[in-house]
Amino acid sequence: QAIRVGSSLIAVGAEKQKIRSLSPAMVAEVADGALSFGAASLVPLLVNFLKEYHVQGKDEEIQAMLLDISSAGHRPQALGSWGVPSTNEVRAALGAFEAWKADGRPFMPGLYESRTHGHTLPCFVMQQHPGGTLDLGVHPVESTGANIVRRRADPKLVRPRGEQGWFVPPREGLASASATAGADAGVAGAGGVAAAGG
Repeated sequence: QAIRVGSSLIAVGAEKQKIRSLSPAMVAEVADGALSFGAASLVPLLVNFLKEYHVQGKDEEIQAMLLDISSAGHRPQALGSWGVPSTNEVRAALGAFEAWKADGRPFMPGLYESRTHGHTLPCFVMQQHPGGTLDLGVHPVESTGANIVRRRADPKLVRPRGEQGWFVPPREGLASASATAGADAGVAGAGGVAAAGG
């Protein structure tokens, strides 16, 4: 089995049996912000990558793949300009991912099995309450009362909605966004020169 990472297909395999729950202490450290990552860090990108595959129902495959391609994995592989991810980077990303799930999976596109309406409602997880119940909205953040799908929903009635590109834009989208940003920078640069000269 293989998973696409950019233009590469990466096999999933040997590390799958090594996936285990992270210690509660590590999850707590990540949740409390004790582990911090710089702006150029690979870890936040890996966390979003994990979230993207979570909404597609491929948690185990992506975790196994990341462990396989890490520096201590069976198939170390570079991830573009970041190089081969270290085992610490992958484990930190897995810890942050587990903390996100423990926090109710905020901003996740979901499907709520409404017992009141008798069918499934699309939603976004807005927040988790101390008892574990979730506030669900039409949008990922609360803006008005009209945004609410359900307050204090049972988390067992919420499952991920396979919304591709929610946490990680598709590769095609990145290429067109880069081209647009480059064109905008050229226009802004030309405008800046004209303004400075005038």
